Formats: sequence, C-alpha cells, structure tokens
Amino acid sequence: MRTARYLLICGVSAAAIFAVSGAWSQDGLGERIGETLDRTVGQLREQTGELAEDLRAGFARAKRAVDRMSVEARVYARLHWDKDLGDAELSIDVEDDGAAVIEGVVKSEDAKAKASRLAEDTVGVTRVANRLKVAPATNR
Repeated sequence: MRTARYLLICGVSAAAIFAVSGAWSQDGLGERIGETLDRTVGQLREQTGELAEDLRAGFARAKRAVDRMSVEARVYARLHWDKDLGDAELSIDVEDDGAAVIEGVVKSEDAKAKASRLAEDTVGVTRVANRLKVAPATNR
C-alpha cells in the first residue's frame, strides 16, 4: 500500500510541476506524463484489489477461528460441568470442519463414553475423535 501511495504522489507531483512550469505541451511531454499517470492509477487499482482480497481472506480466517473457539468452549463447558467428568483433565480441539478431538484421562469407561455423547450432542460438532484414556484402578 505504501508503494501505491508513493507512486501516486510521485505521479501527481510530476504532473503538477510540469503543468506549472509551462512544459506540459512541449515535445509531447504532456502525453508522456498522462501515460505515466494512467499507469500509476492502474497500478493503484490493481494493488487496491489485491488488498481487498487479502482483507476478505483474513476476515474469513478470523471468522473460522472464532467459530472454532466458540465450539471448543461449548464442548469444554459441557464436559467440565458434568459431575462424572468435572475433575478430569481434558484437552479439547475442534477442527475447521467441526470435528472435536478429546484427549486426556478419565476414571472409567462410562465417563469416556459419556464424554463422547456430550461432545457429539454439542451444537457445531460434526464428529468426535475420542482419544481419552481410562485411568488404572487404584488399590485402596
């Protein structure tokens, strides 16, 4: 964007200098300056279009990231506040396509299955990859 702005300033400045000095009409100089200005304006339009595309792509990436974080938060809340899973240390990652990956350690197979059900029933989740491990039973 700085380059485009610089080109525009240079082109306009050159045109102004030559117009003021009366040299505009001598030896086709006016035509050459006009062509330079036309090229400069064309370059500005091209770079502005590229900038707009970059902005659209950046916005789309940001929107996907926010959507993914929102789904992760919903899954985390459902698992964290469940009495069977609240004390488990879980890692939740939701991919762009809505696939939820759950990792960590739970205390039973029932808790593992419940985590899958809760995640699957969460709005925005398309499928669940349950990579939870069941903690070995401790002797008391």
